[in-house]
Amino acid sequence: MATSGVALLTLGLVDLSLPTRQNISGALVVGPFLASGGSRPRAVALTGVGAVILAVGLAFSDGSGLRASAARLAIIALGTIVATRASSVRIRRERSLVELSTVAEVAQGTIIRPPAPRVGHVGVATSYESATAGATVGGDCYEILDTPFGVRAFIGDVRGHGLSAVRLAALVLGGFRALCFFESDLASVGRELDLFTTRYADDTSAMGTEGEEFVTGVLVEIRGRSVIVANCGHPAPLLVGAGGEVRSLDPSVRSLPLGLGADPDVDRFEMPVGSRLLLYTDGSLEARDVSGRFFDLTRAAGTLANGSLHEALAGLGADLNHHARGGVEDDVAFMIIEALLDQPTRQPDAPPR
Repeated sequence: MATSGVALLTLGLVDLSLPTRQNISGALVVGPFLASGGSRPRAVALTGVGAVILAVGLAFSDGSGLRASAARLAIIALGTIVATRASSVRIRRERSLVELSTVAEVAQGTIIRPPAPRVGHVGVATSYESATAGATVGGDCYEILDTPFGVRAFIGDVRGHGLSAVRLAALVLGGFRALCFFESDLASVGRELDLFTTRYADDTSAMGTEGEEFVTGVLVEIRGRSVIVANCGHPAPLLVGAGGEVRSLDPSVRSLPLGLGADPDVDRFEMPVGSRLLLYTDGSLEARDVSGRFFDLTRAAGTLANGSLHEALAGLGADLNHHARGGVEDDVAFMIIEALLDQPTRQPDAPPR
């Protein structure tokens, strides 16, 4: 509104400085158009009325009269109508965007729920950054739950981006949330998730969706100081010792991803006191610096031994963005887990019936 007022005043002064009967009052139509970019329709209309009044005053001041200025006045009036309409359309679109943003936030909370700082006998922190501009959720997904068999966590990476990846991520997480409370064997959870993913891929193919749908994922079960891992074609978790030493928990037998016939074995590892477990997606591994070098996550993960879980994860994210100069091109998800000292080793209970 202030910009349009300044424009009208400037044009009026320019018109007054011109020789007698030379009139540029038609240019006053820019006033309502400038106002339409940020003002409500009523304010735009009032700006147009002000422009018309100013044009009439200029017509009398330079001696041209209303008859000679009729066309210019008509241009200003028509421009005001168009600008007012444009303002109405803009406001409706802004309201729609606010509503869509609200829906997106609800969807994010349903698909990827930030865990509590403590889940069962472990502390946990997570972070997620979507590669899609303006998006808060994408093809990476994670969950951690306290189950009758111990604390179980999952992190996955859906092939591709966009709505198809989001739908598949929601399906896999929903399956994990249900299965991990009833399946005592972590490998069986992985095989059931593979069936879910395969069925989804068959359905999307029947609808004409191109491309092969699959998910790389890793399932983790923590019982006291033991970590059980079932890896389905996903980057291996990293175990960070209290002194900053890093160990990759590689699978003894490699499995295909979910949706491609995943049949994971389970591997058991010890989790020493003070150590932390990092689950991640390959967006961090694929980040390059200006010279094309990949991010060395294993080296950078050594810093996770210091500070609180959230501080350690924030530091890792800062290192990643510094390496890639903020140009990370794929979704990046991290989950860091630490077994708490005040919990004894837990034996699995019988599954609920």
